[in-house]
Amino acid sequence: MLSQSVIFRQPERLYDSYLQRLDQLQLRLKQSVNTELVRQQQKVLEQVHRLEQLSPINKIQRYQDRLLQLEKLLRSQMAVVYDAKVAEVKRLSEALMMLDTGRIVARGYAIVKKEDTVVDSVQILKKKDQLTLLMRDGQVKLEVKDVKAKEI
Repeated sequence: MLSQSVIFRQPERLYDSYLQRLDQLQLRLKQSVNTELVRQQQKVLEQVHRLEQLSPINKIQRYQDRLLQLEKLLRSQMAVVYDAKVAEVKRLSEALMMLDTGRIVARGYAIVKKEDTVVDSVQILKKKDQLTLLMRDGQVKLEVKDVKAKEI
């Protein structure tokens, strides 16, 4: 009976079958090894990336980059503030120049003083007060003869 079995009658068929099975197993093993290798390589890359992120050199570089950005921002903001302050000083300087008595007198006006005090109303003047009239090219001493109050 054994002699009539397929194994004894066609051993090369059995051998071919084993070879096919062995090839399939080898192929599956290769695929599994390659899959695992790729998976492990990805893990390694993830860990390397994580370590790079945690590296003090990278942190320092990020902080330096941020510091440069903040420095540029500060410079631009300071330029804006500086320009605004320069404009304000110019405006205030011009306003102050408008109040300059020398310029007022140069335009043809005069300044009236009584004992080194500027007279801005007739209410403080009396008959016979001594006044000084400051003009563009000199001064004049005056004596009050009459005082009349009047609305302008």
